[in-house]
Amino acid sequence: MTTDKERAKELFYKFDCNHFYMDKEGQGQRHSELGACWWDELKWRKDFINSWINQLSTEDLRPLHHLQNADAFEALPAILRLADQGDSYSQFWFAMAIQRINKFFVFLPLQIRANKKVKDIYKRLADGPIEITELHKKEITRGMLAAFQAATPEQYIKKYSIRKRLEIT
Repeated sequence: MTTDKERAKELFYKFDCNHFYMDKEGQGQRHSELGACWWDELKWRKDFINSWINQLSTEDLRPLHHLQNADAFEALPAILRLADQGDSYSQFWFAMAIQRINKFFVFLPLQIRANKKVKDIYKRLADGPIEITELHKKEITRGMLAAFQAATPEQYIKKYSIRKRLEIT
């Protein structure tokens, strides 16, 4: 039998430990009614983040997206370690995650390192050759291509990187 606390944890995880997403979907009140308290959420968040950090890879980007959605500043060092690895698609999404998560980080030396990493990745992708695995090419939809008037997945990454680079300079 599932307890209210377990249901609260499931709901918290479903929305990547992010109250904004929970509230946006009208589930914040339900979460509160299930009896979740802040110290439960702190433990759940730590477990959630550690679990996704342990699954980080440059092939399957779902763990990265979960950490990004959780604004998991705790994961920033692990994300930085993988950011230059993998294909261009992977590097692009790692840069995007670092850029977002870095907004919530307060340790200045790591924040500076993260900003530099993001700039370096966007520059490399904007100026250099783009290499994307077949697996990642399949993740780039027609709508994504159309949004950047790109004919190929490589053009999509190139054009999106140029745009992101201009935003941060």
